Amino acid sequence: LTYRPHYVTDIEAVLALWKLRGSYRVRLIDIRYNREANTKWYDAYRVDDAAIGFKTAVAGLTLQASYTINNLNGTDYVLIGHYPMPGRQWGIDCSLTYAIRQTMKRENQYGSGS
Repeated sequence: LTYRPHYVTDIEAVLALWKLRGSYRVRLIDIRYNREANTKWYDAYRVDDAAIGFKTAVAGLTLQASYTINNLNGTDYVLIGHYPMPGRQWGIDCSLTYAIRQTMKRENQYGSGS
């Protein structure tokens, strides 16, 4: 099919140890034809992503942080003609979550709260 790669493969390795987590992902995208006659195509490419982070919870509070690098090798690739994708990108994510516990009243056999 036009604009659809022959194959797409995602391979990811994740290592979780105690409160730490690391991952490495490889995306392999095959050639994509951009004409119905299959006479012109976009080259195949490989993109590597890496992330490391941690997660901890204490008394209803959960703190989670991670550092990610997308396109680790700075691969030049094109999804659509004349629109190149960005090179290497990095980001830091941090979140603090508080879980509110609710006590629910049970309904008795007549449907009113007790």
